[in-house]
Amino acid sequence: GNTNSQNTMFQKYETFFSDNFECLDIACEKLDGKKINEADIGYIINIFDFLPVKFLFYKPDGDFPAEIKILWDENILDYIKFETTFFAVFHLLERLTELITEM
Repeated sequence: GNTNSQNTMFQKYETFFSDNFECLDIACEKLDGKKINEADIGYIINIFDFLPVKFLFYKPDGDFPAEIKILWDENILDYIKFETTFFAVFHLLERLTELITEM
């Protein structure tokens, strides 16, 4: 197999967003994301009013697979438990997937 293939917890979403790349921008906009000039698609999205995350998507490029990065404010753990951050991230990815599926 491809020795560079990653098996990340986001793999299902990385594949889906790669296949629906042109819709990802629209889905981020529908979540009131603010476009930023990072990655192939980058947005600041509020998961909660007080909780913005930086959502970065890199589409596959040659030997490099697609990659999702989600960056939190360093004070995140003042607001929610560490475990809860995973639920929040997957909620965001599921919402983006639903919005794209509805298009």
